[in-house]
Amino acid sequence: FDGKIKVLRGSDGSVIREAPLPSGGMYGALRGESFKPEGIYPVQWQPAPAPKGLMLTEEYGSDGGNCIIALDSDLKEMWRYYSLPVNYGHSLDMWDVDGDGREEVAAGYHLVDADGKRVWSVEGSEYFDVQQGARHADVVSLGDFNGDGKIEVAYAGGGEGFLLVEGRTGKILARHRIGHAQGINGGNFRPDLPGIEILCGTRWGNNGILCLFSGKGELLHRFEPDNISQGGPAVNWTGAGRELICLCS
Repeated sequence: FDGKIKVLRGSDGSVIREAPLPSGGMYGALRGESFKPEGIYPVQWQPAPAPKGLMLTEEYGSDGGNCIIALDSDLKEMWRYYSLPVNYGHSLDMWDVDGDGREEVAAGYHLVDADGKRVWSVEGSEYFDVQQGARHADVVSLGDFNGDGKIEVAYAGGGEGFLLVEGRTGKILARHRIGHAQGINGGNFRPDLPGIEILCGTRWGNNGILCLFSGKGELLHRFEPDNISQGGPAVNWTGAGRELICLCS
């Protein structure tokens, strides 16, 4: 570890560009310490054909992190955002929610625009850590799940359960208290239904229970294939369009 972030050429591993890592987040690093990236995400900060920049995340243990840092295509820091009072958790996602060609970032229960400004917080999320001990969202996923041409945000919200949220406003469309929701995977698991289905798995006290939701957030099925898995990715095994669930036990 040399305290730098580097972009490598995929064909041979040679360095295309490099820069020193930014300073660490104010709530997680010692004074003067470098940022310690837990995740690196490519993001379309400016409309294409502009090159993508990067987003760096850090974590402070089981509660995830609260600082994200946006870098431009030259690896220069543009802004940083703190997800407070509840950390953003362990998984972030990006999508051009408003159609302006610039991607927004779902950082926990907040949506942040390409300039580092908060667009919304999930409806009522200021009380989540008080009421249910959720503290953070374990997994967040953006997409047009119900097929209406608009973007929704699916959350595995720990003690808050499964939530489906309107992408433009943060309004809760559906919510199910399924236990400690821990994993999210989307796929065309039910081709007889419109949209994309959402698989949500649980852990911490009820390991292995999997719930399948429609793209509108309706509970379709609940099953418990083992006591380990929190779900798995969709696999188009035959190439015919129907996707199966790969259980990562």
